[in-house]
Amino acid sequence: MRRRTFVGGVFAGLAATTLGGNSADAQEPDLLRHTFEKSGEQSTLTGQAGGRSPLISSERTKARVLGGNPALTLDDLATAWMQRRVTELAGMPGLNNDIGAIQVEADIAAIKHPVFPPYSGGNEITGVTLLNDRQLAQVVPHVEVRWRAFEIERRCESNGWRLESRTALLPKQAGVLIRMKITNTADRSRQLKLGFICSGRSVNTGNEGYAWAVPAIPTDVSSFLQTEGLRQTVTASDIPDSRCFTNAQGNGHCVHSVWPTPARWERERIPRWESKVSPGKSLVVHLLCSFHAERPQAEQIARQWYRQDEELFVAARALGDFVESGVHARQ
Repeated sequence: MRRRTFVGGVFAGLAATTLGGNSADAQEPDLLRHTFEKSGEQSTLTGQAGGRSPLISSERTKARVLGGNPALTLDDLATAWMQRRVTELAGMPGLNNDIGAIQVEADIAAIKHPVFPPYSGGNEITGVTLLNDRQLAQVVPHVEVRWRAFEIERRCESNGWRLESRTALLPKQAGVLIRMKITNTADRSRQLKLGFICSGRSVNTGNEGYAWAVPAIPTDVSSFLQTEGLRQTVTASDIPDSRCFTNAQGNGHCVHSVWPTPARWERERIPRWESKVSPGKSLVVHLLCSFHAERPQAEQIARQWYRQDEELFVAARALGDFVESGVHARQ
């Protein structure tokens, strides 16, 4: 049994139990299942939400179930806010589209495990937040995360700064957009320093299809100095405020694009912003990542969605609405 099918089945049972059903009934409803175009494999929508993440169980939802009406709407396919911390072991939610998936980290911006065959970045993390020159995990006790069927929301607070983000996949393309909003909740203007540590190590899995693979750091004593497969090349792109990360073999490419224009790029992989923020005002920053085995295609995807955040979030929601309407039409 494939890993994704198994995990999806487990969480389908969890969702049904949460809503007052049983795991045996959870295999049938179309609403909770999604078939991928390329592979034909199925995954449950609720299965993407991560471990220990029960669906919101409202009285309105239960009433619809008991009345024989559609059990869930798109807005009901969401978790409660979950507290997560990088140093604690806990399931993290992810998002799927028809060609791949990503998972978020316990950070306001970071994502991990981008897998869009044949591009595979399993175990790789990019977009780790730097807040006033410190990693976010050093200055907040936890990040709250909420999975929705079409996006993931995250939030936290630190020393008078309120941080919020939305994360959505590109519709039917290999990429993800994160939009961060950092608000000054203090009663005076303050200087904000923000940055993201970006990385793009990957493996090209060729004709193997969906695969979880990434170069691993050797851990045995005789090979601890090995670097084979771990190197990545970072170069500027002709897309404004963008960098292309290429793996050691030259067959995996990830383009990171940011806006607004950062104050600088450190070591070609850390965009940084510095801004004086008035009380109650915010700095909004975007990180767009596209993935492909060929650089021109990765850049084409990034160019298409560069500074198109509103259109992208609308498209992500519309795709979810299409899935929901199709399910209701069959009932």
